[in-house]
Amino acid sequence: MIRLELPATLRQLTAGLFDPARVSIAEPGAGLAGCMAQASLLSLPHLLGDEGVPPLSITAPTAATIRPPTGLRVGLAWAGSPSYRFDRARSLRLTQLAPLAAVPDVLFVSLQQSEAADQARNPPRGMRLIVPDPPPADLAATACLIGTLDLVISVDTMIAHLAGTLGTPVWLLDRFGGDWRWQSGFDGGRDWYPSLRRFAQTEALPPAQAWEAVIAGCAATLEHYSPAAWRGSSALEC
Repeated sequence: MIRLELPATLRQLTAGLFDPARVSIAEPGAGLAGCMAQASLLSLPHLLGDEGVPPLSITAPTAATIRPPTGLRVGLAWAGSPSYRFDRARSLRLTQLAPLAAVPDVLFVSLQQSEAADQARNPPRGMRLIVPDPPPADLAATACLIGTLDLVISVDTMIAHLAGTLGTPVWLLDRFGGDWRWQSGFDGGRDWYPSLRRFAQTEALPPAQAWEAVIAGCAATLEHYSPAAWRGSSALEC
């Protein structure tokens, strides 16, 4: 029997992925009583003799449907946890995404969590931004919302990983010298998530200037973006 420690926010999202006869789910920090060995998930491929990126596919829960708007539906996540040691370099303020508001026929949906979500109350001028009310209760509900979108634009945080796992097109706004998962050894992150495209800083600059070229390039690309498969009847509510 394998015991997998998962936070409560992941329980519903991962329900059905594991055979209960072989895998039991426990709260983090449940202790090692009865266990013969312990390993992190990222260490398992090496320990099992598989150096490749392990495949993982999660299907978003079924969403309720409403009449969709015209144009693109793009999810935004602009900040991660402030407790992360490199958060000052990787997180944005919503106002810094103002160039995206100039792209016509785009409806943005806030996927932002924690304190930074309050910034959505005052979006950049001209940005059509939907704020889910109530906000998603857990990652399963967030996955449901992502499943209704044509594209997700996110800094390096959990939302980017979730969108990539779901197979939703995701554009990663990445800091200079970012996380090892997004480097050339993993094809800029596409070895992990084939639907990911990386927009990265090319030099070390103060945070106030570091994102200008990245966001400008993202906005220019968004202006000509056409999703491969248009989800004409998807919902904006879950």
